[in-house]
Amino acid sequence: PFIATLLPLSLLFITYKLNKKIFWVVAFGFGFFLSNLIFVLQFISCGAAIMADRYSYCAYIGWLFMIAYLLNLVRLHFPQFRSSLVIVLTLFSISLGVLCYGRTLAWHDAESLLTDAIERYPKQALLSYKWRGNFYLDKAYKTNDPSFASKALDDYHILTLLRSADRYVWRNIGKAYSLLGDYNKADEAFNMSTQLEAMGKGALAGDPANQATVIPADNAPVNPNQQPNNNPQDTTLTNQLSAANGKQKADPATEKKINEMAFSHVQAGKFEAALAEYNILLKMNNRNPYYYFYRGVAKYSTGKIQDAITDWEVSMVFNNTEVQKSAAFNLAIAYDTIGNDTMAVRYAKDAQKFGWDVKPEYMAKWQKRADAQKRKK
Repeated sequence: PFIATLLPLSLLFITYKLNKKIFWVVAFGFGFFLSNLIFVLQFISCGAAIMADRYSYCAYIGWLFMIAYLLNLVRLHFPQFRSSLVIVLTLFSISLGVLCYGRTLAWHDAESLLTDAIERYPKQALLSYKWRGNFYLDKAYKTNDPSFASKALDDYHILTLLRSADRYVWRNIGKAYSLLGDYNKADEAFNMSTQLEAMGKGALAGDPANQATVIPADNAPVNPNQQPNNNPQDTTLTNQLSAANGKQKADPATEKKINEMAFSHVQAGKFEAALAEYNILLKMNNRNPYYYFYRGVAKYSTGKIQDAITDWEVSMVFNNTEVQKSAAFNLAIAYDTIGNDTMAVRYAKDAQKFGWDVKPEYMAKWQKRADAQKRKK
């Protein structure tokens, strides 16, 4: 960017010294260019985006004005070059047209665009690997075709090899393995995602944050194997919580007490406290599906819907029918909240398969909207 800034300033200086009239033409052209960029560049957090060509399409009118003006001067002052100038400009315009048409093939859809970037910059276009992997994973869900899940894994594995996989990539690796039926590897990937989240890594800018929504009371799932502790000894557990935080192993009695307290906080609607406690519990024991499930409830109830979906999908990997039944219905509710009716129907059917009594009006509503989305596509 500094070199790019120096070039027009040099041109302005040279034209100012040589010809004031041309200087004002050049100043207008650069001024038009800059004034258009001001409205689209992210000056506060631009980074390398300041060099991105997509921001400059309209702004290039300023450059084209300068070029057209200067070429006209050449035509007027050097008439012997008129024919050559026309031929060169015609060939140059045709070449631009050919190149433009070639780019329309790369910009056909997300897959073709990202594939083009990866082929041009193999092992370098890291975001392109991530986004193409997301594209394939989304297609695997929509088409129920496991081959797309395999393609997604190929892209995600490049990121893992280059040590560039954040917690969202590991979460999607777990989803892909789940679609392929390899639940052991899915479990390992989900655990890696959880560990990265616990370490505070992978919190990308622009991560979805939805408005807080509460699961309908008449369909709110509960853990049938646990009862709420209405008298949690919160104050006596303070030191135990501090000791357990950040540890992978802890005293089973301490884990049990924290679990009882966290569950009572969920029942009492103290979701922020419950979320902190389930984060600790998962550091102590990441093999308990109930911890993922109830952390998902806490996240959903504090508006972190996408994160809640992740936790519930992780809990589905464990072979615990009671958890899978409740998690599947919660996922149907969550996907309905974010407007993904196809996934809402899918998980509602899973909930029915596991024995959840999904109300007919819920299923009819989701199925109707999912069918409408398919027809629209």
